[in-house]
Amino acid sequence: MEPTTSEPAPQVYLIVWGNFVKIGCSVNPVDRLRRCTERGSRPPRQRGAPELVATIHGDYATEAWLHIALAGYRANGEWFRNTGPVKALVDFAQTGSTRAFPTRGAAAQSRGKLA
Repeated sequence: MEPTTSEPAPQVYLIVWGNFVKIGCSVNPVDRLRRCTERGSRPPRQRGAPELVATIHGDYATEAWLHIALAGYRANGEWFRNTGPVKALVDFAQTGSTRAFPTRGAAAQSRGKLA
C-alpha cells in the first residue's frame, strides 16, 4: 500500500490588528498573517503589527457564515471592528470561555423583554 498524502485542512483564523479583526480561512494562517500587511489587505489606518490570535476548526463555509453573522461589524473586506460579538468571538477563540456570550434570556432582558 502506498502512503497517501493529503492537503492540509483549512482553518478559520483571527488576526487582530489594533481595533480590527480579520476573519479569514486558509490552509496556512501564518502565511496569511505575513501577507495581511500588503497594500489592499490592511484595515483602515492601523499602526503596529498584526497578531494571529487564534485558529478555529472550520472551513470556507464557516468563514462565510461568520462574515454573514457579523456583517453589521464589518469595517472593510474581511476586517471587522473588534467590538461586541466580534470581540466575544476573539475572546472565546483565545480562552474557550463562553462568558463573553450573553444567554438568550440575558439578551432579551437587556432589550426590556422577558425571555
